[in-house]
Amino acid sequence: MLLAVQLTINYISNTKTPQDKVKFQRLAQGSGIKAKSNRILLIKNMISQMRKYRISYPMNEKIYSVEEHVPLVQKLLDLQYPGEYRLDIFREFGKTKPAWKSKDRARNDLCLYLKDGHFYGIRKINTFFGTNYYCLDCEVTYKFKKVTVQNAYQNVLDVAVWE
Repeated sequence: MLLAVQLTINYISNTKTPQDKVKFQRLAQGSGIKAKSNRILLIKNMISQMRKYRISYPMNEKIYSVEEHVPLVQKLLDLQYPGEYRLDIFREFGKTKPAWKSKDRARNDLCLYLKDGHFYGIRKINTFFGTNYYCLDCEVTYKFKKVTVQNAYQNVLDVAVWE
């Protein structure tokens, strides 16, 4: 799970140019020694950050559960990057309701897919659901762009906060 979170953060924050996308592909899917060591470094970095923030994340588990382990990772993200990332975990392909979603909104959603005990990053949630639009707050897919109740409410809050 730690690697999936780190790779998803990397994808969201660093894939702006075609060269960045190539670098990301090499990191995420590369089979060479450099790619593997960089992925291990990402995991070790997250573990050291958990220790720094005194988050007791169990290491050597055979299975990492959504209910027990995901909130610990969200806690780390909230401490490291306040208001920046929200974890959303989906279990069954096609089910629009996440198995776990942080209560607090954030600038970026880190969507992960849990299948057979492994976490995979979701690059584009609408593509994951095979639709044009998906609202994480309403947990509904749309064919045409429209303002949902949750998004309209957030826009009002954003205006109130920024003015």
